[in-house]
Amino acid sequence: MQKGLWSGEIKYLEGNPPRVISITQLIVDIAFYAATPLMVYGVLYLLIPFEGARAGIAIALGCVAVASTPLLMTISLKSKFPIPALFFLALSQLLKLGGSLALIGILYSL
Repeated sequence: MQKGLWSGEIKYLEGNPPRVISITQLIVDIAFYAATPLMVYGVLYLLIPFEGARAGIAIALGCVAVASTPLLMTISLKSKFPIPALFFLALSQLLKLGGSLALIGILYSL
């Protein structure tokens, strides 16, 4: 039996096994990869000397350097997570944030 939108789960990319994503996770992803970068880009747009996708990627690199790198260094020193797994996590966050901010930069320059 399929669960609908109001039951708190959505079927996402049917596969084997089908992946189920919750509404809460979807809202959090939209907030972190659309709404927050849009507001940050709107504020920093005035300070950056270039525009478009380059500005979005520059803001994403700055955000990852300021926020993610110290956290990952602390985690790698205090736990036994393998460094390639932490590197993959940081790179995937950079790609998601860079892609969303590059798209926002392109839309701002239109």
